[in-house]
Amino acid sequence: MWSWCCARPGWSRRTACARPPYPSPTAASWPSGRCDAPDPDGARVEDLGDDVLFPGLVDTHVHVNGPGRTAWEGFGSATRAAAAGGVTTLIDMPLNSIPPTTSVQALEVKRAVARRSAHVGIGFWGGAVPGNAPDLEPLHHAGVLAFKAFLLPSGVDELPQLAPDQLETALREIAGFGGLLIVHAEDPHLIDGAPPPTGPRYRLRGQDAVRRRTVHLAARPEDRRPWRDRRAWRGERTDRPTPGKAAPHMTAPIPRFTGDAAPYGGGDPYADYRTADLPFTHLVDLADRRLGGSVIAANDEFFAERENLLRPEAPHFDPGAFGHKGKVMDGWETRRRRGARADAPHPAEDDHDWALIRLGAPGAVHGIVVDTAHFRGNYPQAVSVEATAVEGTPSPEELLADDVVWTELVPRTRIGGHAANGFPVSIRRRFTHLRLKQHPDGGVARLRVHGEVAPDPAWLAVLGTFDVVALEHGGAAEDASDRFYSPPANSIQPGRSHRMDEGWETRRRRDTGHDWVRYRLTAQAAPRAVEIDTGSYKGNAPGWAALYGLDATSGADPADHTSPAWTELLPRTRLQPDTVHRFVLDGAPPVTHVRIDIYPDGGVARLRLHGTLTEHGAQRLAARHAELSGWLPPRSAR
Repeated sequence: MWSWCCARPGWSRRTACARPPYPSPTAASWPSGRCDAPDPDGARVEDLGDDVLFPGLVDTHVHVNGPGRTAWEGFGSATRAAAAGGVTTLIDMPLNSIPPTTSVQALEVKRAVARRSAHVGIGFWGGAVPGNAPDLEPLHHAGVLAFKAFLLPSGVDELPQLAPDQLETALREIAGFGGLLIVHAEDPHLIDGAPPPTGPRYRLRGQDAVRRRTVHLAARPEDRRPWRDRRAWRGERTDRPTPGKAAPHMTAPIPRFTGDAAPYGGGDPYADYRTADLPFTHLVDLADRRLGGSVIAANDEFFAERENLLRPEAPHFDPGAFGHKGKVMDGWETRRRRGARADAPHPAEDDHDWALIRLGAPGAVHGIVVDTAHFRGNYPQAVSVEATAVEGTPSPEELLADDVVWTELVPRTRIGGHAANGFPVSIRRRFTHLRLKQHPDGGVARLRVHGEVAPDPAWLAVLGTFDVVALEHGGAAEDASDRFYSPPANSIQPGRSHRMDEGWETRRRRDTGHDWVRYRLTAQAAPRAVEIDTGSYKGNAPGWAALYGLDATSGADPADHTSPAWTELLPRTRLQPDTVHRFVLDGAPPVTHVRIDIYPDGGVARLRLHGTLTEHGAQRLAARHAELSGWLPPRSAR
């Protein structure tokens, strides 16, 4: 397939242009200053005037690093950079993302992220790793273009190297279905026996140097290292990547807001609110009050209560609301700090206020939003965020004990007033609690902690049968036909819905189609029963609903709703308004995804899918939990 770019003559910057893919290149000439090429069948023809049309470039070796390491790079930043340079297709390597592309399920995770944020075409390499030989052919049929393997450590733990016998197994497997495998063909014996590299061009010493994926970058002259060239002009840190970790190809900075907002002047208080499109806000808020999140302690809440931090609704501002202590603010606000003496009236450098947050759903944090909406001149100068993992229900005193280890997720950073201050988090570990610090004092309206839920496999094993699509158990609403009134993730929140805006509701259809939501389950599971709740939808409930399931471990693409791999679990069934409907799913096969189709439109308050994890699903879940908890499970479980 061909794609195309255009550039205006004389421009030094090329601009990618949207064009339909052409099945083959067409000979063209411009004898009279215009394109005289025949029009490809079915193509949209557009007169470019003085612009020049040329084939788009394909970059076949790109480490996008997303999801999981988007602080290095992500689909949004990588594809924007590609488009600006005339590259219209990227082929993403299986590492350094979390998860790597070593299974169909991991491939679908990456595809879902790419669909939301990519600006050019995306293809995928797969990875051959110990134990995933059965996954190679399903990956091939799911659309992976080729495979890659290492014979020495790759630089990331998620993509381990193959031993010689494992390489032979992978070669036989891939040859069996006519696939392609490329190998980093390092010989460990030669590497171990090689003399230490010396000379001014080497920045890493000893035999480890040749094993590091950064050595080809570190060996460049100081002024030509790409992480310096690309970041220094942005005013960012220009530190060299940590040895043993892959170097970022390019980092797209998230907008930073600093300084005061203008005083409120009347009208819409959000008119001058500062925000940005953050790459992680589509993920669940792990601190959501509805999931059980709580601000369990704070050192000061003189002006506004700490509990406001986790309220799910947007911060409200009433310019006329004043109480006995001053202006009533919808957030957490502390008193003004003072120095110790008259000749030192200002707070000390280390003075700060803090709040302890228990996550409603423990998990891996991908990004944090410190929202200072309506705090225009009374926001903190800077904030920092730390996290820890303490199981059970520890008290504030236990969390603040000296033996509790806290990991810094967000270093002390200046922020802006009346703004959504976003911070990506690259540390992929399972956390249960956060500590928000504001330096030296001030007010924060809301705290959002976006990430992936990492449920406890031992607890789910004790339950046996549980809701395998619930947010709190690691389920997710991957996509939906319509989210006009409310998001589809509402339908898998805990508890009953009490109002229409607490469920998922679509606009009124004026065509002959229907609406749907596609969900990803906790892991592969055998569904036993389903509840479809239309609570609070009285004049706008769907007329009918059907439920389908798909097992992505077979190589099927959940995003392809026409795939024959979708199996009917519940035939189209009449629904009643404001009612909990319960259906037994006799003989339902194991699935990783389900899709509810509603006819023709309307609202679903809650979907509950009760089921049991398969052995494969339980192993996958345990492996992921082990990785996020900082210890590696047996390879057979991976």
